[in-house]
Amino acid sequence: TLTLKSAAGTWSVRQKIRVGPGYERAARRQWDKLEQYLPILREYQFEKMATEDLMVAARIFEKLEDKAGIVTVGSILYDRGDKLSDQDFVWVCLLLGRNLRDYQPEDQAPEGQPKPKKTEEQLRKEARDRALRAIAIFSAAEQRTSDLKAKARLANEKGDVYYYFLDDLQKAEQEYTKTLTRYAKAGTDQVRLAQIRIGDLYKTKGDYEAALRAYQRAADMPIHNYPEEVELARRGSFARTIEDYIRRKVFKEAHKTLDQWDWEFPTDKLVGYSSLLRARLALAEGNKPEALKQANELLRVNKESEYADDILLFLADLHVGSGQLDKALAALDRLLKDYPASDLQEQARVRRARIYLQQAHYDQAAAEALELANSSPDSENAPEALMLAATALRRAKKRDQAIATLERLAQKYPTTPQGKKAQTLLKELRRR
Repeated sequence: TLTLKSAAGTWSVRQKIRVGPGYERAARRQWDKLEQYLPILREYQFEKMATEDLMVAARIFEKLEDKAGIVTVGSILYDRGDKLSDQDFVWVCLLLGRNLRDYQPEDQAPEGQPKPKKTEEQLRKEARDRALRAIAIFSAAEQRTSDLKAKARLANEKGDVYYYFLDDLQKAEQEYTKTLTRYAKAGTDQVRLAQIRIGDLYKTKGDYEAALRAYQRAADMPIHNYPEEVELARRGSFARTIEDYIRRKVFKEAHKTLDQWDWEFPTDKLVGYSSLLRARLALAEGNKPEALKQANELLRVNKESEYADDILLFLADLHVGSGQLDKALAALDRLLKDYPASDLQEQARVRRARIYLQQAHYDQAAAEALELANSSPDSENAPEALMLAATALRRAKKRDQAIATLERLAQKYPTTPQGKKAQTLLKELRRR
């Protein structure tokens, strides 16, 4: 019973509370889910909580992948570092630093509330400030701990922030090199990771030979002893699995599988297909800058890749989607010029004709499409090429040539969608 008394009177409230196992709910398997308590947990006054309770809250936020909660609680725990053991302090720093660097503006807005409006310049500055703070947090943990394995991981974490978030390749290399030299005796996976990252740096710089040497050194640090046929099967399995995840929009699992592929077979990063899949994954997530980075990086380091033509076609489509038609044409021109034996030559020419049509360069569009149709009449792309040519001629006010092209399309490819459409268009044009 709760009783409130004042000069005006007395008020009492009674409430019955039953405490004990929920046998009935348990029998129906109606268990409470941790995420159900998230709205309540967010309302806690964390500054007033005991340090051990804050550690529990941090682990809950970690499990629920709630970045805002992790940053809030982690920051308080970081400030109370003197009350934590070295092991707990390292854990807090890793959790806080990794989530700080990945923090996004939308993480600051509670669900259902509008996102804060900021300029691109403000967002870039805030992202840089968060990255620098993450580095300072990792450095504090690295300095405090005496565990070589932890030091190696923290150095790699700093290297990743410099590399991926600050674009400072020199400082990133210094951190990775520290793991490979000062902390090499740790003999952990972090040493292998640092070696892979060195390869990534050279890949970004476009130095194929140096990247290959670094990746090979990592590959020479065995993590399993599979027979050759098993390794080949795993390579193929990775690619198929990632393609399926992207198709089904299971992006988190796609990232994990790509990382595992790179981890097991680091030299494959120079072959090209994993780069193409990373680019496709980034685009599927709406991250066009990352898609461009992955594609251009591979073309820069290994223009002889067997997937270079696929990547150029991908870039062309990406630029078209962004309205950058000149860049799309440049990618297609490069594909047609540098990879004459590619199976994608015809697709590139069809796309180039479409772009010319989009730019209102009707004569160029018609010429491109007709040349393809004439040189490859049995190609599956020939009907589409003739339809593009006819469309360009119609828009160029060349009615007779458009009719002749449509008649050719309807007669030679009558069962195709383009052939059927040509028959309808012919009726319209002849009535005029």
